[in-house]
Amino acid sequence: MEAPPLYLITALARSGALDQAWALFEAGGYSASVTDSSALAVKGRLLKDRGLRAAGGERRAFFVESAKAYAAADALSPQPYLLINVATLAFLSGDQERGSDLARATLERLDAPAHVSETPYWLAATRAEALLLCDDQE
Repeated sequence: MEAPPLYLITALARSGALDQAWALFEAGGYSASVTDSSALAVKGRLLKDRGLRAAGGERRAFFVESAKAYAAADALSPQPYLLINVATLAFLSGDQERGSDLARATLERLDAPAHVSETPYWLAATRAEALLLCDDQE
């Protein structure tokens, strides 16, 4: 069987079919990847979604693992959306200082002249999320 495409797995997760998305992710061999930025980003997404369904220490553990996956993806292919996910997950897992530091790094990345493959909407949403984590409400 050919590995299912990551966009299908992401679509399943977005629709709420998280268990099915996770099963396809594992069946496709993506969960073992350490060199595929896209697979690591989807792993981060799935772990974050699992964390949102969990409670207490289990929730925090999922958020920490999700942040690690997003950080690994960002190390391979730096993108503002990857870094802001690391920032938000750090914040949600209880490390607000690290979350704010990473949010400031995201803002610096957004202000850099580097090529970013995102739409203006997502860039603005990423900036808003980073400002929120920095407690900049204006």
